[in-house]
Amino acid sequence: MQTPLLSTQPCLLSPSEWRILVALHRLGGPASLSEVCRVLPPAALPLAEATIAALLRRLQERGVIGKAAGGGWGPLLLRYEQLVEWQVEDFMATYVKDEEALAVLRGVVAIGRTFSCP
Repeated sequence: MQTPLLSTQPCLLSPSEWRILVALHRLGGPASLSEVCRVLPPAALPLAEATIAALLRRLQERGVIGKAAGGGWGPLLLRYEQLVEWQVEDFMATYVKDEEALAVLRGVVAIGRTFSCP
């Protein structure tokens, strides 16, 4: 399996791209479209299989995931932790501009720690 790269260029993903990326990360390696669909995190707006396939292609074109032999998707070409870090840094720089916003964010994080991630 190819080792994910540490890139210096931030790569920010859309919420839908994150859903796909999380599914691939959960699977731990190359996966078929049907496998990605099966482990896709739930959301208020379900994604059609054709949309999921389009998002996989977009992630590949952006250099986030590779295309596996035999037609599967993955592996991740960038480190998952790096992608999360870029997203959080962008959110902080864009939306957390004062002490009040920072206090709200701290409260959300504190509450979230009582729940386990899927």
